[in-house]
Amino acid sequence: MADVAAYVAALQPASAVGMGTGRSLGEGARVYLRFCESCHGPTGKGDAARPVPRLAGQHYRYLLSQMNAPADAQRNDDAHTKRIQRLNAADGEAVADLAQLLRPVAHGD
Repeated sequence: MADVAAYVAALQPASAVGMGTGRSLGEGARVYLRFCESCHGPTGKGDAARPVPRLAGQHYRYLLSQMNAPADAQRNDDAHTKRIQRLNAADGEAVADLAQLLRPVAHGD
């Protein structure tokens, strides 16, 4: 399963991903550096070995749904849930706005 996940993570999107507003990129960078970068990395590429998912280049609405999943009790990941719950809706939207613009970097780069 890890091999399949790594393969899918390395695929390039066939079309443009869903876009945010682009109005809150500075705030998104601030929040990302404080809450997300230590696990997802400075470029959002994630870490398949841990496993930490790639955020870079993901669909904006998908990112929002994943950030809201802990609040909706759809995830069972205490560390991630505690971190996400510290963000308000505007913080989550700003991070999703930034992350969807980051360019995915191939694993091993």
